[in-house]
Amino acid sequence: MEELKADLFMKTYNLMGYDAFTPGELDLFFGVGNLVRMSQQANFPFLAANLVNSKTKKPVFKPYIIKEVQGGKVGLLGLISKRHPLGGGAPPEEKGKFHLADPIATAKKIVPHLRKKCNLIAVLGHMETDEQQMLAKACPEIFFILSGHVPQQQANPMRANNSQIFVAGSRGEYLGRVDFLFEGKNLYARYQLIALTPQYVDHPQTQQWLNEYKADLQNSTQTSPPAGLQNEPGDEPKQ
Repeated sequence: MEELKADLFMKTYNLMGYDAFTPGELDLFFGVGNLVRMSQQANFPFLAANLVNSKTKKPVFKPYIIKEVQGGKVGLLGLISKRHPLGGGAPPEEKGKFHLADPIATAKKIVPHLRKKCNLIAVLGHMETDEQQMLAKACPEIFFILSGHVPQQQANPMRANNSQIFVAGSRGEYLGRVDFLFEGKNLYARYQLIALTPQYVDHPQTQQWLNEYKADLQNSTQTSPPAGLQNEPGDEPKQ
């Protein structure tokens, strides 16, 4: 069932034209290997600078990318909170194979390097509000933090040190939009929260995929025997 859901997510994210994606604890629950398989379906990079292979000490996914926006260079850095359990539903063979390094310590190593290459730095941060604020204080070069964990949307960005923190909420009810304007070396930005009301009709392709997902989910439920009724080998019903 989780594979069906992951497949639906990746197809719709590709259709929306994502630039990048940073996973959270729900994405990581079923294991890093499962997330790697999802990333192979994506037309965009997964970013997670502090999700590390314990043996090689290297990030599992790209730490960051640099995008051209309005003639300027924007560095996108992915960070995940380490407060949440990693891979609670992961297969046993993954135990200890991966870990989450401290996101703020990781950012302090990467941000100065990014600052030399970019006009601005934005963080895709699946982190708690206080962690985002600590990150902004620890790395004043960060201009924006796009919050992917805080569930309650906020119409106006929070400010912490030199950073603005944008919170669009959860469940896809709102779209956070940021418009950038470069004038020489100066950067201006305007943030707005757009409610996805019924006036925004469903994309026909997405609706088709959703219907297929529901049908596949129903079929898999009907064909799976109820828990506790599976026969063990050699346990055929007696006459």
